[in-house]
Amino acid sequence: MPKYDATRAECRVFSYKDGPLARAAHDLEMRVKRFSIEHGDDRDWVRAEFDATSVDVVTAMTDKHAEEVLSESDLAKIRAHIHEDVLLSVNFPQITFESSAVLPQNDGYRITGALSIRGTQRNVTYDVKGDGDRWRVDALVHQPDFGIKPFRALMGAIRIKPGVRVTVSIPREAPPS
Repeated sequence: MPKYDATRAECRVFSYKDGPLARAAHDLEMRVKRFSIEHGDDRDWVRAEFDATSVDVVTAMTDKHAEEVLSESDLAKIRAHIHEDVLLSVNFPQITFESSAVLPQNDGYRITGALSIRGTQRNVTYDVKGDGDRWRVDALVHQPDFGIKPFRALMGAIRIKPGVRVTVSIPREAPPS
């Protein structure tokens, strides 16, 4: 049974600004530092656990890196907001996915299953596609479906779009035994 973690796989999260004053905000790239993904030898099931407490800001998506755009104080506030207000990671430290169906599709798979965030479970379907020597999922997660109110400031003049993009990639080959 192949199993992957952050040493061989990757999980990135992207949030996007919106609103009339969006120019004053930042699109963010985040990563999940601790997780495990496993699948059946025949790729007939998938199970994943993501440590919500390990979500961290990588960069503000501009032509400059986050440390050039955001101060350490700004980064600390964003991290605190993600953990205390968005993910409630102290109370809900795990985000989980468990497949109910995995169907071959073109150069990949269509996976249906239960995604649980903040204690709310929703049935979702994602496409897994071959990307060179990796399998990649590019999923849109609608925050309100999981009881998350997207960030808003200045009476909504600055806000984060409700859909965040999550990309997960693992090697195509089975990991070493």
